[in-house]
Amino acid sequence: MAGWAAVRGILSERPDAQIVVLSSDTDGPIMRPVLSKELWEDKEGKLDEYRLRLEGSNTKLLLSRRAARIDSDSKTVTLEDGGSIRYGKLLVACGLQPTADSTSNSLTSSPHRQSLRTVSDYRQLREQVQKGRRIAIVEGNFLGTELAVHLARSHPDTSVMLLLSGDAPLQRFLPEYISRWIGKRITRDTPNFRIVRSFELVKESPDRDGVHLFSRSGKEVVADWVVTAGDIEAREAAMLLGEAARNGVPCTSTLQSTIHPDIYAAGDVATLSDGTCSHRTELYDHAVQSGYT
Repeated sequence: MAGWAAVRGILSERPDAQIVVLSSDTDGPIMRPVLSKELWEDKEGKLDEYRLRLEGSNTKLLLSRRAARIDSDSKTVTLEDGGSIRYGKLLVACGLQPTADSTSNSLTSSPHRQSLRTVSDYRQLREQVQKGRRIAIVEGNFLGTELAVHLARSHPDTSVMLLLSGDAPLQRFLPEYISRWIGKRITRDTPNFRIVRSFELVKESPDRDGVHLFSRSGKEVVADWVVTAGDIEAREAAMLLGEAARNGVPCTSTLQSTIHPDIYAAGDVATLSDGTCSHRTELYDHAVQSGYT
């Protein structure tokens, strides 16, 4: 999203700009919020109407190409396949990845578990959602709550469980009375939807009956497939730019990184700082607006 918006912003100022968009994904830009919302209301899950077209006669999109290292001195991006790309200005908009060592993501290598960050993730989950299946979604943030609600409403023959570390969906983002009201409303209107409260996942044990999930307090839930929607981190940015980007690419108010004046960041990987505090925003509007800027 941020990369697509950045292309539009650059071309609005310099229509003849030469732009290379590098992505490790197999699919081009898409309106990512639909992966957890609108696409589940479509029985066929058609992606075409949500794809984003990159403009500009000098804009090149490189898919399935992953950056391995950024050398800010020589202004070179080295790729995993051995190739390299020279740049004048560089925008880092690689997004965030599931936290490898957090409690809710510590089992991401499980064959019964996935995250939902890309189109490939969406296709994988779509294959798992079948009649009679039990889908567990870990954590009630925006992504987890949206996915659980749309999945349950569009697939009434599928059992959907939202595993919360707290007491209500979106509890970290909304006043308590609103988050509790949301939980009651969803449960009342969606018979195949269930909230499991105070469930801090610590262990997983698969067998013929499914995947047994255990909480720190001893609760047990059995599912056929698990979606992790918990903590995320700037793992790719840190790999490319070093420890300075461990919590996101540090930026000024103009989105220019403090790592190098020719490197910028946009979207949820950008960490804005005013010298006294820093923050990261993981929302659709921020991705679009910061990218265009």
